[in-house]
Amino acid sequence: MSDRLNDVSPSERVAIVTLELARGRELEPGQVADMTDCDLSTAYRVLERISRVIPLCEDGGRWSLLSGSIDLNIG
Repeated sequence: MSDRLNDVSPSERVAIVTLELARGRELEPGQVADMTDCDLSTAYRVLERISRVIPLCEDGGRWSLLSGSIDLNIG
C-alpha cells in the first residue's frame, strides 16, 4: 500500500478495490486486506458491500467482476 493511504476510510477501501476489479483483476480477500491496510474480516465485508451494487463472482476464493456485466466505455 502507498504511504499516501495511511488512514483509509471504509469508502476509500471500497473505491480502491472497485477500481482494481474494474481493471480486470481477480482478488483474494488477503490481497484486499493488504492493499487497503485492513484485517481479513474487513476485506470480506468490503467485497460483500461491493457485490451488493456491482455484480461480482467468487470462484475458489478469488473475487472478480462478473464477465460482461459492466460496460466501461464512456462517451
